[in-house]
Amino acid sequence: MSSLAEAVASRGQSEVALGVRPLLTRFCSLVLLWSLSWLSPRTNARSSHQAHQNIQLTLQTLKDHGFLVNLKNSHLQPTTRLTHLEADTSLEQVFLSLERQVSIHDLISFIRNQQTVPLIQLSQPLGKMVSAFHIVPWSRFHSGQLQWLLLPYQKANCSCSTNRIRLTSEVRRSLCWWLSPAVTQGSLFREPPCITLTTEASLQGWGAHILSHMAQGLWSCSDQRNSINWLELKAVFLALLQFHSLVANAHVLVLTATKAHINRQGETKSRRLMTLYLQLISWAETHLLSLRAKHISGVQNIQADGLSHMHIDPAEWSLHRRIFQQLTVRFGLPVLDLFASQDNTQLPRYFTRYATPGVEGTDALRSEWPLGLLYAFPPTPLIQRVVQKLLN
Repeated sequence: MSSLAEAVASRGQSEVALGVRPLLTRFCSLVLLWSLSWLSPRTNARSSHQAHQNIQLTLQTLKDHGFLVNLKNSHLQPTTRLTHLEADTSLEQVFLSLERQVSIHDLISFIRNQQTVPLIQLSQPLGKMVSAFHIVPWSRFHSGQLQWLLLPYQKANCSCSTNRIRLTSEVRRSLCWWLSPAVTQGSLFREPPCITLTTEASLQGWGAHILSHMAQGLWSCSDQRNSINWLELKAVFLALLQFHSLVANAHVLVLTATKAHINRQGETKSRRLMTLYLQLISWAETHLLSLRAKHISGVQNIQADGLSHMHIDPAEWSLHRRIFQQLTVRFGLPVLDLFASQDNTQLPRYFTRYATPGVEGTDALRSEWPLGLLYAFPPTPLIQRVVQKLLN
């Protein structure tokens, strides 16, 4: 029934007369209920007949009170596909109309066959591309090269002139996407379940976390010469690469300070940022179902912000205390933790890498081990040397 309501156009009235509302509500509800039952194999002729009567009465009531009904775009029979809206209620998706697909295809095919193109003929397909941004996944990104080409002419207010320009190879390649089956893909009505990735960048490095996983890194000298916006976006890209196995083929929501840059998919006035966007979104289109961002302030982003400022020693790790306790129940309580620090030791007595007040000793691989049950949870690179010491 929603499609019928959408097809109704008012002659200027802002409200339906109060006396008509109960009647419309009653019969619209009956039609809706019948539409739902029509999909069921238990439908009987009586309900179908009654529904047809309700539809006719509803249409007549609307006409009697000054409404115009667009029958061409109406669906008076139950359907899951609203043709004029290109919406599929069973898939819960909306699609670019076939008419617009054909129009974009014809315009771009013509442009790509020309050596030089009038500016106005480039502005026309760009306008149609913009109308597809919220319907076709990744379409905003694939209009970026054309937008970048036209930007100087738009600033000069001559983008609709007949002056001819030559297309760059980058623009020609980006236009190929609009000729592919990708434009037939639709967008979901509702936001899908997504995996949340949180990132942060500082002038020293970057940090990120997803679920119970963390990652961080330091900037190179060349990286540090870029703007903070570039560093924020680079942090997102590095985090996605680091957590590739967790985000592959998923809808990803990034909590970051660079929300606008990601959601605009390449719209920027900075050529250096544009290059990084192209790398990020190209990777995301291949590996993710979707990528969007929400802003998070530094005050709220405590964990990722800390990771971006402080370098964590990869040797500073420990077994989860609950797992350690389960091991002690089965094997007994060890007398010494061979590879630990003051912050992660599982036992009162422990060896550490560096001399620290209160430790049993330093450098477990060079020290004599005491008698009794010992506990060792060494960094991965040291496992072979630990085994050799045990054998010796």
